[in-house]
Amino acid sequence: MKKYYCLFVAIVILVSSSCVRKRDCNIEPISLGIMDTFNLKGDFIFKNQKGEIDSLLLTNYYKILTDQEIKAIANSEKCGHLIGFDYNSDKNGTLEISLNKSENKEYSFLLSGYCISKDFPMNQKEVNRDSMLIVKVDSCENSKFKELAFRKFKLEYYITQDGDIWKPIKFIPRELKK
Repeated sequence: MKKYYCLFVAIVILVSSSCVRKRDCNIEPISLGIMDTFNLKGDFIFKNQKGEIDSLLLTNYYKILTDQEIKAIANSEKCGHLIGFDYNSDKNGTLEISLNKSENKEYSFLLSGYCISKDFPMNQKEVNRDSMLIVKVDSCENSKFKELAFRKFKLEYYITQDGDIWKPIKFIPRELKK
């Protein structure tokens, strides 16, 4: 019985490893003209109309370029380029923003945090456009965000559930320790 089990495991491993297919991709990285990481990689200081201060602190930064597509029975990895930033505000909650580009130049702007999970598919023209993207947030007890406004993937202002409008007054660039 033990022989059959070992034989079965060996066959499963052989079959699953032989089904792995790899393909080199022709992925062009996201350019600085589209997402200026120098203006996003750091801490933001915000001020509301009452003079109160809040900060959005950078907690994580990631830049992943996948230039080889892998297909297997248990794993699949597509070609693409992903740039993302995670921020934390003691007063208003967490915010994660990222831009993903596929091999066929389709983009996706992802925004998540407490009570926020939005995905905005975009084409090349929409990504290059210098317009405001306004995101409405459902009310919840874990986050005070009500509305977030982005221009070129940078947070231009946000409105909290109590109606306060917070605008950036300072940006502090910084590197994260690995």
